[in-house]
Amino acid sequence: MPKFLLALIAASFAWFTAPSFAQSAGLMVEGHVAHSGPVSLEQLKALPPVTVSLTFQTDHGPTTGTWTGALLLDVVKGAGPIDSANDKSAPLQHTILARGRDGYGVALAIGEIDPRFAGKQVIVAYQQGGKPVENQTFRLVVPGDAHGGRSVNDLVSLTIN
Repeated sequence: MPKFLLALIAASFAWFTAPSFAQSAGLMVEGHVAHSGPVSLEQLKALPPVTVSLTFQTDHGPTTGTWTGALLLDVVKGAGPIDSANDKSAPLQHTILARGRDGYGVALAIGEIDPRFAGKQVIVAYQQGGKPVENQTFRLVVPGDAHGGRSVNDLVSLTIN
């Protein structure tokens, strides 16, 4: 096969690769925040640990587990979200886009994790069953969801809008 044809084929598949943040270490926090940048495992472990036990449905059947990590709300507060308005609803206008190393992404509203509203104990888990999360550094765990679609494996970034 001619080299130019191989190059053309390779270029056409380039958009299938995972986003560039997939190569970074730690958890990147960015967006409308005062303090963007990576959050290390040590920094997450310095936050108060929270343990959640839950069962949710997956494509392979029900999954049950116990995860330990830091509250997503604590991670977001540490980044210092910047409100775009001056009214009392401004803090509730933030959304969080969580992405895995493979590019899989889900969104949560800040009201879901704020204890004044839904107060879900969504965590950035670093342990499962008392051991490091297998084959990944972090996992987003969302209690209360019937299906595990928002439980992001190998979490690498949080974008606060």
